[in-house]
Amino acid sequence: MNESVECSELPSELFLPISKCLDTRIEILRFRGVCKLWRSAISCSDFIPRFPLKFPNPFPPPRRRRRLGWLAISHDEADHLHQQTICLLHETIFYRLTISASSDKGWLIKVEDCKMHLLDPHREGYESESESDSPNILPSNFVLLDYDTVELARAHTLEIQSLIPIGRVNKVVMFNDCHVFVVYSDGKLGHAKCGDESLTCLGEMDLEFDDVVVYEGQVYVVDRFGIGWWIKINDSTLDLVKFWNPCGSDCVKTRKHLVESDGTIYIVDRYLDREWRGRHFFCVVGFKVYKKNEWGGEWVLEESLGD
Repeated sequence: MNESVECSELPSELFLPISKCLDTRIEILRFRGVCKLWRSAISCSDFIPRFPLKFPNPFPPPRRRRRLGWLAISHDEADHLHQQTICLLHETIFYRLTISASSDKGWLIKVEDCKMHLLDPHREGYESESESDSPNILPSNFVLLDYDTVELARAHTLEIQSLIPIGRVNKVVMFNDCHVFVVYSDGKLGHAKCGDESLTCLGEMDLEFDDVVVYEGQVYVVDRFGIGWWIKINDSTLDLVKFWNPCGSDCVKTRKHLVESDGTIYIVDRYLDREWRGRHFFCVVGFKVYKKNEWGGEWVLEESLGD
């Protein structure tokens, strides 16, 4: 027979294992806001954020003499600078706060490296405290426990500090708090586990990948032809398994993105004004959206996106 127990009557030995499952400052604040006993069990000053994490340099060392600005450097010098490159893996979490689960009014909160911002998706920046007349401003003395908090998404980015001009990373995803997958601007797919000293390239040399996503507890990538691949994670190896049939155009002026919405996976095929690989600037001239067929491996063109 199940009986409800007051939070203040829970055994104190449970607080430590619970605290180890709290990843963000918002979770710490919500835990401490339950009651006085819980507040005294965990201190905000004791919370050590997991991110940013040190990460191996995702780019190989230079193999030839190259020019750094106006200064020509040798391979040994370039290799030394490559080793000094600092790479940090950051995590961003998006929350939606509402007064109640049925309320239409809410706020979009962005937590980045333990800093909390009120995010207005219709602007390029954050809401500032000076905009007190804005209806989107949170109350100055709001209590998190008074709001329904829903985690919407987590995103990861690589910050690379290097003196050597290097390539570009298009997408980073983390899986099971251990595996990190990186899609490069040239289409290569890299993988590393936390603690690794370098990344491993996945797939054949002629494969060019556009995007990677975690969907239904698995990692999938899409290549330039619209073929979906499942990354099968074994105990000591990773295998690329062709999982979805191709869709969209195979033109070099297209770029494909994997998007999950309401439990359904989509491929967004963007048409660009130029070949985008290795470039920093391009314009989108059109796009098509394909929805995964529930009864097979085919993709169906979405004629209307509704709202």
